[in-house]
Amino acid sequence: MDLDFTKPHSSVFRKGDPDAPNKLAIGICTLGLLRIETLMSVALSGMPLGQAQAWIPIVGYGIQDARNIAWNIAESQGWEYMMFWDDDVMPLSGGSVEILLETMEQNPGIDIIGGVYPARQDIPSPIVLKEKFGNPWWGWEDGGIHKVWMTGTGFTMYRVSSIAKLDAPSRTMPTNAGEWKVKQYFRLEEGCDDSTLAMDAEAAGLSWYVHGDVVCDQVEINGKRYQVKDARQRIAEEVTA
Repeated sequence: MDLDFTKPHSSVFRKGDPDAPNKLAIGICTLGLLRIETLMSVALSGMPLGQAQAWIPIVGYGIQDARNIAWNIAESQGWEYMMFWDDDVMPLSGGSVEILLETMEQNPGIDIIGGVYPARQDIPSPIVLKEKFGNPWWGWEDGGIHKVWMTGTGFTMYRVSSIAKLDAPSRTMPTNAGEWKVKQYFRLEEGCDDSTLAMDAEAAGLSWYVHGDVVCDQVEINGKRYQVKDARQRIAEEVTA
């Protein structure tokens, strides 16, 4: 097993029968420091049975470059689905990855589906927008599957063939393994990569959904945790206390 994460082309850890088709690749974008909580959430997470998966850790890059490196690796290897699981995101259910994948498998009209996690701010706010540049949307609290404009890209799954339809610019970028020409699906033109991708997806007619039963916390390296589950109830209780 090659554990040299300075070589992004080789840092792909495939699990499954050698003859099984490449089903799901999970990119982990990190600067290298992780909390034990997030490490354990990955270790204890259930993965789809009988299907090939891959972990693609990308270490030491800014979020835009890390996402694009991981994505281009997955796309070049023919993975059907690609997911990002950021190093500060901790799903509350061990079956979250399986839930998102099965939802995609049973609904071929879904191009992108994300879980729910909060912004890093003291007042809980989900990174879910129902309308373009709208307010944070709380309709996911019913646990259902809803069409939205955007979810946070840090715990979201993509149909690779759908994203390939986007007219993404390419650039040659330096990596730790030398220069590499990558398609820039993830860009910070609007201040964050999720809203930029949402505008590209909308222009291409792609569908984006949120799964309200896939809820995550965000955990900073110092242990501070941001929680969105039952947040409005907690706020109401604090107001009436």
